Amino acid sequence: MKIEIYTFYEKRIKYFITFILFLYSIAVYNKITLALDNNVTIYFFWGNGCHNCKEADNFLKLLSRKYPQLKIKYYEVWDNAENARLFSSMAQAYEIKVEAVPTIFIGNFEPFVGYLSDDTTGKSLDLAIKHCIDFGCIDPSEKAKNLANRKIIPQTNTSFSEQSIIKLPFLGEVELSKISLPVLTIIIAGIDGFNPCSFFVLLILLSVLGHAHSRKTMLFIGSIFIFFSGLIYFAFMSAWLNLFLILGQIKEITIFAGIIALLIALINIKEFFFLKKGVSLTIPDKAKPRIYELARKILRESSRPAMITGTIILAFTANIYELLCTAGFPMVYTRTLTLNNISKYSYYIYLVFYNLIYVIPLMFIVIIFSISVGKRKLSEWQGRILKLISGIMMFYLGLILIINPDILNNFLISLGLILVSLITSSVIIILSRRFSKI
Repeated sequence: MKIEIYTFYEKRIKYFITFILFLYSIAVYNKITLALDNNVTIYFFWGNGCHNCKEADNFLKLLSRKYPQLKIKYYEVWDNAENARLFSSMAQAYEIKVEAVPTIFIGNFEPFVGYLSDDTTGKSLDLAIKHCIDFGCIDPSEKAKNLANRKIIPQTNTSFSEQSIIKLPFLGEVELSKISLPVLTIIIAGIDGFNPCSFFVLLILLSVLGHAHSRKTMLFIGSIFIFFSGLIYFAFMSAWLNLFLILGQIKEITIFAGIIALLIALINIKEFFFLKKGVSLTIPDKAKPRIYELARKILRESSRPAMITGTIILAFTANIYELLCTAGFPMVYTRTLTLNNISKYSYYIYLVFYNLIYVIPLMFIVIIFSISVGKRKLSEWQGRILKLISGIMMFYLGLILIINPDILNNFLISLGLILVSLITSSVIIILSRRFSKI
C-alpha cells in the first residue's frame, strides 16, 4: 500500500485522534481531582440483636478505613420509633417496601436489603462506594427531601414488584426495570447502525471487490472493515462515556447534550428535504472519488497484509464521516447510560453490546454481497430516508434528555420511541411523495 494513500486522510485522522485524546485527558484529570473531593454518605438501618446487621456493620467499618471519604449514618429501627419513621420515608423515596434489616442506602443505587456475605453483598457495596467516590453520588437524604416536597400518592394493594413484572415467551417472568436499558440499547444502536455514510463506504468497497468475483475475498475484507469500524466507534463512545461520567453530576450537561442532539437531528431532517444544501453532515462530493480510489487500490493489492492495512485506513475514514452523520446517537446514548447507576464494568459491557448491534446491518450487507457477488448502490432516495428516520429518532431523544431523561428507563417508553419515530417518518415520506406529484 503506497504511502500517498494516507495523505488525503492525514489531517482528518490527526483531528480525530486529537479529539479522542482530548476527551480522555479531560476524563483522567477530572477523575483524579473529583475522586479526592467526593465524599460518600450512606444510611445504615439496623436492628438491635440482628446477626446479619452485625456482619454488615463489621464490613462497613472495614470499608470506612479503606475509604476516608466514606461517612456512615447509623439508625437503629427496632427500638427507636423516630428512626423507624425515617426508614419508612426513605424506603418510600426509593420506591421499596420496608421489609428487613439491614437496609443500606447509597446514592441512586437500588437499596441493599439484607446481607448475605462479604463476598456477595459486601463486594457489591464496595463497588457502589467506589463508584460514588470516583464519580459522585447524591446524599440519600436528598431523595427523601424531594419526596416530602411532592404530593404523596396513596399506595394501593398492588405491590411495586407486581406492577413491574411481565411474562415473555421463552423467558418467563421478567422485571421491566431490568430490561429497559438493554431494550433502549438495541433501539438506539439499531437506528444508528443504519448509517448512510457507513453504508456508502462499505458499498463502494464491496462493489469494487465484486470485480474480483471472489466470495471469500469479499467476506474477508468486509469482515475486516466491520471489525475495525466497530472498534473505532467503541473508542469514540468510550471517550464520550468517560467525559459524562466525570461531568455528569452537572445537571446542565444533560440539557446541553439534548440541545446538541436536537441541532444534529434538525440537520438530518433537513437533508431529507434539501440534500446537501446549507449545513450538511454527509460525505462531501469531493471526498467520494478518493474513497473510490482507495477501494480500488485495496483490490489491486496482491498480499493480504496490504489489503488489511488499506481496509483499516478505509474503516478509519468511514468512521470520521460517521461521526458527522450520526454524532448525536453516541452522545445521547452514553449520557443516558451514565444516568443509570451501574458498575464501571457494566458501562463498557453496554458499549460492547451497543457496537455489536451497531454492526449487524453492515454484516447483513457483507453477507448478501458475498453470496450474490453482485453490485449494489445506495440510492439518493434511500439515503434521504435513512437520514430522516435517524433525525426523527434523535429529535425525540433530544427532547427527552432536556425535559425528563428518567423516562428512558421505562420499557414501554423505549418501545414507543421507535414506534412513534417510524410512524412520524412514514407520514413525512408519504406526504412528501404525494406533494411532489402535484
